[in-house]
Amino acid sequence: MTPAVLEWTYQPWRESPGRSAVAAAFTMGSAAILISISGSAVLTAILTLAVVAQLDRLLVPTRCRVDAEGVRSRGVFGWERRPWDAIRRARLGRHGLWVSPYTTPRWLDRFRSLMLPVPSADRERLVATLAPILSEHDLG
Repeated sequence: MTPAVLEWTYQPWRESPGRSAVAAAFTMGSAAILISISGSAVLTAILTLAVVAQLDRLLVPTRCRVDAEGVRSRGVFGWERRPWDAIRRARLGRHGLWVSPYTTPRWLDRFRSLMLPVPSADRERLVATLAPILSEHDLG
């Protein structure tokens, strides 16, 4: 019997502190460069937020949820959802659960797929719990 709701939190600073430190340094360096060349605080803030959006998985905790409706991931800018009927392909691997709306690989996977990272300390339990859930939806 699979649980009705499966939730976990991925802490990037705990999982890979080196990568997170590099991402934070890159973000601060980008902000410093933007301040020096743009002269606009508003433009600098917007562009720095764009950098954070690209690196959020390395900077802030990710809250993940798998339930009867689908999969969800919450990062710095809110929840990203994929209902089960929109998921055509899934891969459960060492780093987490990856879902895509396409049955075959496409270049748009990069923009439309969703990765739910799993913490290393709880990886075995989560993978063992997620596998039957994916099978129930013909994805595993």
